[in-house]
Amino acid sequence: MIENSIIINWLDLILNFSGGLAIFLYGMQLLINSLVSVAGNQLKYLLSKLTTNRFTGALTGTIVTAIIQSSSITTVLTVGLVSAGLINLSQAAGVIMGANLGTTITAQIIAFDLNKLALFMIVFGVVIQLTTNQKRPKEVGRLILGLGFVFFGMHMMSDAMYPLRAYGPFIEIMKAIDQPFLGIILGMVFTALVQSSSATLGIIIVLASNGFISLPAGIGLILGANIGTTVTAMLASIRANRDALRAALIHFQFNLLGALIWLPFIPELAYWAQLISNDETLVSTDNMARQVANAHTLFNLINLLIFLPLVPIFVRSAYKLVPLKAEERKREPIKPVYLDDSLLVSPTLAIDAVRQETHRFKGKFLLLMRHLMEQIQNNKMEKLSEQSLLLNQLKNYQTEIMRYLGKISQKDMSETEKLQFIQIMQAVIFMDSMLETIDLEFIKVLERMIELDIQPSITMRKWIISLAQEVYKAIDKSFNAITQEKGENFALQVLAQKDKVDHLIREVLQHQARHLNPHDERIAIFRLEMQLINGFRRLYTLSKRLARLALPEK
Repeated sequence: MIENSIIINWLDLILNFSGGLAIFLYGMQLLINSLVSVAGNQLKYLLSKLTTNRFTGALTGTIVTAIIQSSSITTVLTVGLVSAGLINLSQAAGVIMGANLGTTITAQIIAFDLNKLALFMIVFGVVIQLTTNQKRPKEVGRLILGLGFVFFGMHMMSDAMYPLRAYGPFIEIMKAIDQPFLGIILGMVFTALVQSSSATLGIIIVLASNGFISLPAGIGLILGANIGTTVTAMLASIRANRDALRAALIHFQFNLLGALIWLPFIPELAYWAQLISNDETLVSTDNMARQVANAHTLFNLINLLIFLPLVPIFVRSAYKLVPLKAEERKREPIKPVYLDDSLLVSPTLAIDAVRQETHRFKGKFLLLMRHLMEQIQNNKMEKLSEQSLLLNQLKNYQTEIMRYLGKISQKDMSETEKLQFIQIMQAVIFMDSMLETIDLEFIKVLERMIELDIQPSITMRKWIISLAQEVYKAIDKSFNAITQEKGENFALQVLAQKDKVDHLIREVLQHQARHLNPHDERIAIFRLEMQLINGFRRLYTLSKRLARLALPEK
């Protein structure tokens, strides 16, 4: 019977409910921390290694979030991998969508009626915590303690709200939530305020289990909670890097569209949730907690299946809203574009793909050389941050090509294919040697010049640039020798440059001999200038060795 005159001790009710909510949240935090502590070392590895595309990303996101019970942690780890260039935003979007499904395990856990076991779990968890110093058992104890607090907090919130079952004004307010749009707004605002979708879900289950709200009303609140949890993440990401903001935008768009699409179909979703909960009546509250949990899981599962194929659209939208800045474009990792695993069925096609990728590498490497030549030509030495970044990108790029060669080597090859494979493998090895030369003989030498505030003389700078231009042409032709048809012609042109390169080096040495003196500053400049010359000599030698790969063996 509903009464308007019933006396409610509001202070006790608010304190008990707030206390229950606080214990619930603390329990969830203990639970998450213990799970992350046990699995944390493997989480980033799992996300980076198993996320090969948006579909495997969704599966990985679901599994990882189901394990650690925190979609926020999964999202943070994923954004870190995007920033590091280990996965792209499309793959990250799959992980984020999967995390939405993984986090529904929270509702499934708290839907169990384990209130009678809550205190036992708390006691058992504390005993384990106090009687062992070993990390793994201690974390298990913390996990059990966290679960105990979760169920005890739910029990406290439920008991606190029991008097309201017969309080007319409160019942009328709850009836208003049956309007789906209002439910979504309330769920979104409350979740954004408490910054925990788990707290909102816990309260929804308490309200539904006590008969205060119907299942459709609970679903409306769940839809709002899904939006609210992304609002806080998006606000937090504004001060983070731009990858984090893009990831948060994808998450927000995904959850917002999902909620809006389901808005007209809440009764149908309620029916399906009741069906799989073995309860087809809207009036029974005996199994309401499980119905709410199942509705939450169904909603996120169906959304994942609908939106996962549309990830490219979400990604384009995120980049449109948060466009790449110039410095971000420079920081983007250089990824292979021709190395497709589907080509591995034919070693000939796979080897040809490596040739194409090697030709692409040439363009990036020559760009790095131009940057270095410009640096030497400048009257004032400038910092080498861009050149160092490009060098590291090229090193990672060369590693990707070598890794693909490793896959080819596992295939059965004809004698002709074996010869082609050995040729291109040697070329990729020479690429690594060229990068090491750039690192040791140019980047580090120029950085030392900047540190000592010295630079080559005008005359010496002209000799160095003349030599650099000749070596630049040799590198260009040597790559052409192994990546293009009629490679022999390019190879012969590289070898024909030997006389000119040797002549330039002799001229430089004669110039150095004339200007060498016993002063410390001059000796320091002399050493660094000669390292640059030796670097170009080394690059030309590598170019010749690369070019000879295109010539028939004598």
